[in-house]
Amino acid sequence: MSHHHAAHGHAHGFWGEPTSSVNWCERDYIWSFYIAEFFNTISSLSMVFAGLIGLWIHRLPFWSGKRAGSERPAVLETAYILSFISLVIVGWGSVAFHATLWRESQALDEVPMLYCGLLITYCILTFAMPSDGKPSKSSSGNILLAHPAILPTVLSLLAAVATLLVTMPVGKLAFAIFVAIMIGFYVSTIVRIALFVRQEYARLASPDTENLDRAGSRAAIAMFWEGISYFLIAVSVWLVDKNLCDWLDAMGPWNPQSLE
Repeated sequence: MSHHHAAHGHAHGFWGEPTSSVNWCERDYIWSFYIAEFFNTISSLSMVFAGLIGLWIHRLPFWSGKRAGSERPAVLETAYILSFISLVIVGWGSVAFHATLWRESQALDEVPMLYCGLLITYCILTFAMPSDGKPSKSSSGNILLAHPAILPTVLSLLAAVATLLVTMPVGKLAFAIFVAIMIGFYVSTIVRIALFVRQEYARLASPDTENLDRAGSRAAIAMFWEGISYFLIAVSVWLVDKNLCDWLDAMGPWNPQSLE
């Protein structure tokens, strides 16, 4: 039973008693009889919009390999486009989860999030690989990139195992397993990008890089630190909501989620 369950109990709404393994600090069915966690549900739409904006900016038909209305080759590979699509799916799954607080809709939130994480992991591990799929000299020591089929196969197996681990257990164990898997994705992704950024720092410091795109390297480094900042802010907000519910409730009118 989460802290929210113990402290506040449940207001009954359209979707009935919550069956999810986790219930966040926001009070249930306060703002709408049809939406359990109103603000969490509405804010989840931001992921839908982010994915749709990404698809629009990088719009291209899958079957042509070119930008819509353009003769230029597609800028992004299919894996990147699928990442935007998966983000849209994650957003709708999160909407369903927070609106109903059902165990089934929780799976619709968490499982697509795992797949989205695997797609992004694939993009991060292969972003320096040539378009022909053959490993470059910089990736020759990575067994996952030794053959184009190895990495997709490994990630597909991980997806199957992660799906079973998240959907089969019940209660707090299921949520704990999900969090542990996502932490693994985050750490592996951050480490991979950090290694790339360290390489960019070294290239900027080297006097032998006459043709180096210094503006591009600086932009990549700045983007990395900006992403780290957003990540730390998001994790901090998540931890506060998960562990400091009483403090959030004490904010009164400053926190509309706690209003009766």
